[in-house]
Amino acid sequence: MKKNGYALLEAVFSLGLFSLIFLSVSTIIFNATSVNNKISNGQDKLENVRLGHYFLCEQMRRADKIKIITDKNFTLKSINTYILDDTKIFKSNHTFAFKDKTIKFGGTSDSGTSFNNELAQNISDLKMEFDSSSNLLRIKIVTDDLAPLYFILYLPNQIVEFKTI
Repeated sequence: MKKNGYALLEAVFSLGLFSLIFLSVSTIIFNATSVNNKISNGQDKLENVRLGHYFLCEQMRRADKIKIITDKNFTLKSINTYILDDTKIFKSNHTFAFKDKTIKFGGTSDSGTSFNNELAQNISDLKMEFDSSSNLLRIKIVTDDLAPLYFILYLPNQIVEFKTI
């Protein structure tokens, strides 16, 4: 009889020890998964911003004329790019706007353009400054979760109209 009592007590202790080990391992796995998801979301946001920046810069590099409009704080309002056609007339190419924390693009006119494509999302602020003496366009992209991203674009062969309203 005494032997059976010790076996039951040993079973309770071993079950409790197993439960503690299982709980610790499951907590570690849950925390690792949570950290992995946060890192993955951060990488997705960063890739989204970089892709938007890349497409925007490529269109500006290929353009013959660029019209940039910012507010008084240099936050981007819109960018219009133009290409010179065979008759030496500037034809509208792409139109970009920064609205609702999103870089949007689409349409080809200077006024009344409906932006139907989202290029990059989750952007808190997009600042642009143009130095006409060195033909450098400074771009600062601010997101909620990441450190600000700074880019400099050299535009030696483009006609750049930079307007602050």
